[in-house]
Amino acid sequence: MERTISQAAVNAELAVSSGVSSLGDLWRNADVPEGTLSVVVVLDYPFGIDERLQQQLVRAAKVGGRTGVSLLVATDEAVTPAAEVHIDDLRSALVDLRVQGGNLTAPQFNAGVSIEIDPRPDDEVISSVVELSAIRSSSVAGPLIPLIELLEADIKSPWKHSAAAGLGVVIGRSGRDPMTLDLRTENPPLPNLLIGGAVGQGKSNLLLSIIYGFATRYSPDELELYLLDFKRGLEFKRFDADSQGEAWLPHTKVLGLESNHAFGVAVLQHVHDEMERRSDLFKSVNAGSIDEYRGTTKALMPRVLLVIDEFHVLFEGDEGYVDTCVELTEALAKQGRAYGIHLLLASQTISGIRGLAVKGDAIFGQFPLRMSLKNTPGESQAILSQGNKAASELTYRGEAILNKNFGGNPELDNIRGTIAFAEPSAMAQLQRDLWTLRHGERPVLFMGNDFAELDPTSLGEHRRLSALQDSADGLSIWLGRPVAVSAEPRVHHMAPDADQAVAIVGADETLARAALLTMIMTACHSLAGGGTLTVLDGNGETGQAWFEQANDYATECGVPVNVLAQQDIAAFLREAVAQRMDSGASGHDLIVGLGLQRVRGMDEEVQGDDGNEDEYVPPGPSGRTALRRLAEEGAIHGMYLIGWWHNLRTLEVDLSYEPGVALFVTADLGRDDLKSIAGPSVSRVDGRPRLGIHDRSGEGLETVVPYADPNASGVPA
Repeated sequence: MERTISQAAVNAELAVSSGVSSLGDLWRNADVPEGTLSVVVVLDYPFGIDERLQQQLVRAAKVGGRTGVSLLVATDEAVTPAAEVHIDDLRSALVDLRVQGGNLTAPQFNAGVSIEIDPRPDDEVISSVVELSAIRSSSVAGPLIPLIELLEADIKSPWKHSAAAGLGVVIGRSGRDPMTLDLRTENPPLPNLLIGGAVGQGKSNLLLSIIYGFATRYSPDELELYLLDFKRGLEFKRFDADSQGEAWLPHTKVLGLESNHAFGVAVLQHVHDEMERRSDLFKSVNAGSIDEYRGTTKALMPRVLLVIDEFHVLFEGDEGYVDTCVELTEALAKQGRAYGIHLLLASQTISGIRGLAVKGDAIFGQFPLRMSLKNTPGESQAILSQGNKAASELTYRGEAILNKNFGGNPELDNIRGTIAFAEPSAMAQLQRDLWTLRHGERPVLFMGNDFAELDPTSLGEHRRLSALQDSADGLSIWLGRPVAVSAEPRVHHMAPDADQAVAIVGADETLARAALLTMIMTACHSLAGGGTLTVLDGNGETGQAWFEQANDYATECGVPVNVLAQQDIAAFLREAVAQRMDSGASGHDLIVGLGLQRVRGMDEEVQGDDGNEDEYVPPGPSGRTALRRLAEEGAIHGMYLIGWWHNLRTLEVDLSYEPGVALFVTADLGRDDLKSIAGPSVSRVDGRPRLGIHDRSGEGLETVVPYADPNASGVPA
């Protein structure tokens, strides 16, 4: 009852401020109702009623329906009230309705009028009414507040604010007041924000409102954004360049879509490294925080905001990744604020996250800012604080509870408001306008469930540098894009030395072909101007679409392409390859072996013949012997070998794999084979599409994302 009476006072204040006399008038005049209508039903009155509750009921009855409070009291004449409870005090404030003989009468109005009471509806009717009420209730839309209107002043004069003392922005309205969000280091410290909300309640729109709000007020010199999305949607894709390669959000440094554990760890480590770098800078000028550093040096230093949507994914799954994520997140949450690094973690649920069972309290204890859209009572308490169920009582999609006190003291510290709508076309135009003001490099984009894009600019630069390279320096090939905060490719150099072969091992044809396409294309840059590409096709791969692209690219680079069918491969290895190595001739050629385990006659030796029947001439090497020798010493003679085998056993048959191979590229290789190559403690490659890289000169397995799905159109040429 105390809450009902308090709400009645709020309703009365809303009505007066709107120039009307009742909550009903306010609802009729407003586009979207404000305030709360309360219906209080009391059965068996005065049973169980004490003096305090009696006073509250009388007060509520006297306040009346004008403030949105209605009482329905059913009395039991057989109950004797407590001595201090005077029934007439309440009855005199209510309309007296009496049931007599199945009829309803109202003595206060028309004593002679009798209303017949309808019979009780059957259960089916009641269920239908309840279901329809639930549907209509859930479909009621809240007030629509265009974000563009709230940002009007900043849009007219963007980037005019300093982030030296913190970040602040209006993200919606609480009644008629602005709903503001602040991130700051001190006075008081509000470094990190935790956001929750059930599916379909507007969490994505809330994140967009925050990001666009900050980006409009603060320049890229004042704010840098690292944005990670761990759900399957692509909400953050809008912050990247458009179809013309323009108009990305200038503040965005890293953009992870459908991210996975490996990239999440890479971003956390990158931000942690930035924190360490800033720590050294602060120590050099004896500053304890970003506020002091900027005040002392007068130098600009942007605040960093790391936004992770569906962050709980980081703390589930592979224990090695989870432990690292917990360690880095805890360090950033505890220490980051002094260095201008802020975390925004959002999720549909934060209860029961296995990886945070031990460190959850320590991490969330650094998040004084808590926000929740409509949610269950349990999740409301998990996000806000124990006992704070306010998020479960929200009405509309887009309504939220903001608490700046770790979710505590809900009666005083909860701010209930409606989040502004980040209308897509308006935000797209705003983003283009900001990009036009000033933009640096395009954000590093990582697509967790897709092939990496071959950047034509980077590919062209590699081609230019390779043209300047002396052929005696070997071949430079790309393997894929590292799972890291960088768009730079993973490059491998095949030197003119012993044991330089590259072996692709694995039965995943899509991954292997993507790797081969990239390797051949980038090798052609070094081969141009005298080198050749020879393909030993043991299984008909040169009839596939990927090879057509590779062949076209080689032709464009001026590199001759020789394709040998299965029946010609053994003889080529026995004669051309072996003779070249025996003669000591040099060159600059790439030999690509495909399906060599299917080639017949690889173990046949050719009997020597010098024309003298009386003198024995030993047989020449077999094709397999020549192949092994090519892997071991071919690069010394300018013949570089890249081969693809479906499993480790077939590779061992052809090469005996210990000598000759410098680099293994795995394409969904089985666990046992993977352990044989990279060691017993190796973990399987995380995510898809992914390639594993094991350099024989190092340890472990590196993960890269292959470039350009060979089955897709539009591979850069």
